[in-house]
Amino acid sequence: MSKVKILSERSPESSVKWSQCGAGRIPMGVADMDFKMDERIISHLQKFTEAGDFGYSTYQAYESAVTAWMKKRYDWDVPHEWITFCPGTLSGIAILINMLSEKGDAVMIFSPVYNRFFDIIRYNGRKTVECELINNDSRYEIDFQDMEEKIAAEKVKVLILSSPHNPVCRIWSIEEQRRITEICRKHSVIIISDEIHADLTLPGHVHSPFLKNNMDYAESIIVTTSPSKAFNMPGLYMANFIIPDESIRKSYLASIWSHPNLFGAEALKKAYEDCEDWLEDAVSYIAENYDFLENFISVNIPGVKLIRPEATYLAWLDCRSLDLTQKELMELFLERAGLYVSSGTDYGDCGRGYIRMNIACSRETLERAVTQLMSATESLPSI
Repeated sequence: MSKVKILSERSPESSVKWSQCGAGRIPMGVADMDFKMDERIISHLQKFTEAGDFGYSTYQAYESAVTAWMKKRYDWDVPHEWITFCPGTLSGIAILINMLSEKGDAVMIFSPVYNRFFDIIRYNGRKTVECELINNDSRYEIDFQDMEEKIAAEKVKVLILSSPHNPVCRIWSIEEQRRITEICRKHSVIIISDEIHADLTLPGHVHSPFLKNNMDYAESIIVTTSPSKAFNMPGLYMANFIIPDESIRKSYLASIWSHPNLFGAEALKKAYEDCEDWLEDAVSYIAENYDFLENFISVNIPGVKLIRPEATYLAWLDCRSLDLTQKELMELFLERAGLYVSSGTDYGDCGRGYIRMNIACSRETLERAVTQLMSATESLPSI
């Protein structure tokens, strides 16, 4: 029997996902799951609270839990001293951008990509350089020639990689990772690999940490992971930054000057040590949702195509055949279908004609969503 339970009620007052969607819409935008956190984590936090010890901690258990998880999940031996903490992935990346580059310097991203990457680059006074991914028969690939030409021309200092990639659901192969590293080494570019979706790798696919496969360039690679997506605890604000280079690590620690939240650290420790079976059930549920979604739209919604997912619960829908402007496409989903989704252009101009939809919800909710979408598209001109 699956350990995954659906949250029966989510308060619009406390849930960003539900507060943003508006009355009458199904919330399928913000990237958190409608899955209740594992009961064992909840019970552990209750016992921890009852003990009443909220004093300063050594946090050694947190670091040990992270290294043990990396070994168990990815057969990767990470030295304890490489493990650092940040309350959130974006906060840590922003700190690193300020450490590793100067105002006006160029930072590269592979678009379409998580919209907040654009924000943290711009808000910190850096220049965004986009290397647009190529949609090759519903599987995105990196244009390595474009990547190198732009790195050289723009004198890129930092590359932010989404791995697995949000929103196109790609897991970068070891060969692709090594080609990225080869180009970055040639041009002295530091790589920040955001791997917070890694634990949500779908059956039949394998994620391998970027740093594990490129140790010969370890001094210029930083990997960030988190239990937030996989175990549905983003509100506990826990991110792990794995930083091999001692000088970068010391500067980062001096800049962050923070320790893990006790509740977040305890939740992470319990999740990593005892709850992998819950995660596997969650991934299976998501995979079954993807199967249902793909089958339904292929039969009932011509003009919409699911990009083949390899990881994450964020379905990337190719709607270009509907021949709608992006405004019209969003009106179709938001107003006519009643689905609060994310516009593809949130992730770069190359996301025009696409929609991102969070399918980490109950099957009942997903069925209702696609049925409403089917009804909304029936009145469109024949494709």
